[in-house]
Amino acid sequence: MSDYFEIGKKLYGKRDYSKAFEFLEKAEKSGDTKCYYLLGLFYQKGLVVKQNYITASQYFLKGAEAGDINSMVAIGISYNRGEGVEESYQKSEYWLLKARDLGSIIAERALEELWGIR
Repeated sequence: MSDYFEIGKKLYGKRDYSKAFEFLEKAEKSGDTKCYYLLGLFYQKGLVVKQNYITASQYFLKGAEAGDINSMVAIGISYNRGEGVEESYQKSEYWLLKARDLGSIIAERALEELWGIR
């Protein structure tokens, strides 16, 4: 596996979005599934690329299916809001429960919102 993801992640943290995106795309091409969440954020926020919720949600779903907890939360919230995907309470709950069970506090809070507890 390449170091493209780690380099892209560091550049993202430094807000060097253009270079980060390049390295994350290279990570994806090399088969590194860890890049999906950050690539999704680029499209969700419109960083370096045109904002596109559909593409963002596709990346989040790929990441979630690969077992990434941040992607699970992101796609769960996307389903709840209907951002880039058809709104679905069941799919939102499914991914948020999965992330919560893996220890995500953010997923727990999103579930409380989904269930009307907060």
